[in-house]
Parts: sequence; structure tokens; C-alpha cells
Amino acid sequence: MEIAHRTTVVDGLATSYLEAGTGEPVVLLHGGEFGVCAAIGWERTIPALASRYRVLAPDMLGFGQSAKVIDFNDGRGMRIRHIARFCHQLGIESAHFVGNSM
Repeated sequence: MEIAHRTTVVDGLATSYLEAGTGEPVVLLHGGEFGVCAAIGWERTIPALASRYRVLAPDMLGFGQSAKVIDFNDGRGMRIRHIARFCHQLGIESAHFVGNSM
């Protein structure tokens, strides 16, 4: 099973993500601890889910290889809107979401 590293631009912001598997989409959202990214946060989970689902694990804004932006007024809202636009851009109308921490 191959895990592909990909990058797309969402609303002008570079967004790095991992993708593996086929089937219903599952979006994995990593936590906010220092130095985390999708690859570290979900390294054991992606292969397990990819045997049954299309797994997408983005580096959240400010983490990993995604754009380093911060919104001090509405950081959580910014990330939620970004993930919604990310899904829309990849043609995902409905998905299962799994989050850690944040």
C-alpha cells in the first residue's frame, strides 16, 4: 500500500497532505503539539484505514509542509474553513472525520 505525499493550493495557501487507499473518504486531522504533522500523527493509522477507505491526512495550516499562517482572532475557525475548502477542492462532498487533540 502506497502513501502518496501531495500538495495543493487552497485559497492561495500551500496545503500538504497524505493520500492512500480507495473507497469512502476518511479525513484525519492531527493535533496541535509542537512539531506534529500528518505523517507523524497518523503513521500507523493511515495503513490500517487505507485497506478499506480513501484516507486523506492534511498537514493543518501552520504545521508540517503546509503554509505557516496564524489567525489570532479566529484560529480554529480559519482551520475549519480551510479543511472545508480542501475537501471541496478534492471533490469530497461527504467524509468521515477523525481528529486528535485540537
